[in-house]
Amino acid sequence: WSDGARPGALAADFQAWTWRGARAPVMPGLDRLVFEVEDAARYAGAPMHGRLLVPPAGTGDGEEAAWPRQKPNGGLAWPAGPQALATRVYTVRRADVARGEVEIDAVVHGDDLLAGWAARARPGWRLGALGPSGGPPAADAALMAAADLCALPALARAFEAAPGRRGLAVVAAPPEAAAYLAPPPGIALRLLPPDTAPEA
Repeated sequence: WSDGARPGALAADFQAWTWRGARAPVMPGLDRLVFEVEDAARYAGAPMHGRLLVPPAGTGDGEEAAWPRQKPNGGLAWPAGPQALATRVYTVRRADVARGEVEIDAVVHGDDLLAGWAARARPGWRLGALGPSGGPPAADAALMAAADLCALPALARAFEAAPGRRGLAVVAAPPEAAAYLAPPPGIALRLLPPDTAPEA
């Protein structure tokens, strides 16, 4: 590691996000979750994904989760057992640098990882985030995409990054997805009813 390991320190790209308590439906099956983030500018550029670290169900009411720490060799030591974190990559739908906020659009189905956490969380609860990472396809490349509800935020970000893009997007989602995605004029959008998609 060029900058040297810092045993016991948090990962260099780690941030704790604070739950604002704001949750609003943006379309059937998709809710917008708002977090206070100290360095929201980190998520305002081209990299559009964050790996969220969701604390176990018993963590809350001001109790801080155990976050991954650097090992002497520079790798990360992850909490295990009752303190184990659930992780999943989400697309940052919007970063408001002036307000210090990040918005995540999360699929709501049962006790899904992030949506389930938000359903029981209270304002001020925190989860962890590593990143950002990833970005939209090259702006000068034609786009061929197939997506379901989970992929809509990433597809919307790809459309916004290159309004002159051309291509085809086939999406299994409710009709409201057309307005949510707002594809550029060069993108042909074909919507399929979600229940016609094959089971994973």
